[in-house]
Amino acid sequence: MGNGCTSNKSTPASQHAVIARVPLPAAQLGTVDGAVIVEGGYSGLAFDDAGRLWAITDRGPNLEAEQALGRAAKRFPLPKYHPHAQQLSLDSSGVGLHARLNFGNALGAPATGLPPPTRDPKLTVETALDSDFKDAGHDPEGIDSEGIAFGAGSLWISDEYRPSIWRLDPQSGKLIERYTPTPTTALDKALPAWLLQRRPNLGFEGIAFRDGFLYAALQGPLSPPGGDKFTSLVRILRVDIESGRTRSFVYALDGSQRKIGDLAIDEQGQLLVLEHGERFGGRWTAEVYAIDIGKVDYLNDDALPPERFRDVATALTASVLIAPKRLYVDLLAAGYSTRLRKPEGLAVDGDGRLYIINDNDYGLDSPQGTGAAVATGIETRLIVID
Repeated sequence: MGNGCTSNKSTPASQHAVIARVPLPAAQLGTVDGAVIVEGGYSGLAFDDAGRLWAITDRGPNLEAEQALGRAAKRFPLPKYHPHAQQLSLDSSGVGLHARLNFGNALGAPATGLPPPTRDPKLTVETALDSDFKDAGHDPEGIDSEGIAFGAGSLWISDEYRPSIWRLDPQSGKLIERYTPTPTTALDKALPAWLLQRRPNLGFEGIAFRDGFLYAALQGPLSPPGGDKFTSLVRILRVDIESGRTRSFVYALDGSQRKIGDLAIDEQGQLLVLEHGERFGGRWTAEVYAIDIGKVDYLNDDALPPERFRDVATALTASVLIAPKRLYVDLLAAGYSTRLRKPEGLAVDGDGRLYIINDNDYGLDSPQGTGAAVATGIETRLIVID
């Protein structure tokens, strides 16, 4: 497998086909409420500079517990779980798991997935509860890792909590620097303050690197004062890693209930966006769209927030231009299973194949939001689309 992708723009999206659906090995991590916790939670994919495929886990097993606490809360049955990157290989025998890389602070202490402490209400994240529904506390270096990319000799991780972007040593996992809207240490570089208007649990999701630029996508729309909660417009941030300068543009989801799962960039420089969720009308679909980065219109710093507008047409009335996107692959038409409702990792190889990985939420769910665990039986699969 190699990195990059040679896309065939003349190939109709409906002619792509799944050529592999391979389950990942799933070690048992423990139990909660009689349900088995299995390794998983993979939320990002990327090829490194040597052509090796890596996946990244999110913050760890967690269960919706808002009904139990009366406010935004998550139950962490394994509060000491360490998010990590996992090297994968795919051959005729299945998926192999190789090097595992924990990441953490500059001293090498691995981070947990517990939320970082904050006194700023704009940064409020869910209260963390342990398996006994007691306060699990915070981790100053806690991370909800959702995206992974390689470039400029570094490993880049997108964090949904703050939201932030972590630059790591790819050998040790040690923190080199962090881009954040609330810089507090010597290793922090400032990101725009408007990122603090991200919706809870909808911070940075996908990340990609190309030619000295990072592209980081929020999972969903912002919630600025006076914003429209039914908007389908999302910000994608570009960071110049040399100057630290940032710019952003607007991407339109195919419905206000949809989310971005991941980003990738092919060899022609197209930004690929993995999008999934319910469309207008309630039907669940998943697609990969392509954006010609050279045709993107970036927002001015003083531009009206696109989240004030419900759709492309109303945004255009205020001269807010939306990034032009075209369908790259219709995942369901290609054979992707609707059972795997959280496709959250995307990568492309040198032969033009797409790699998709789903987040299985560690085989757990709490459908009533009480924090009580229910086993779902959903496994992690690596999907390859020709």
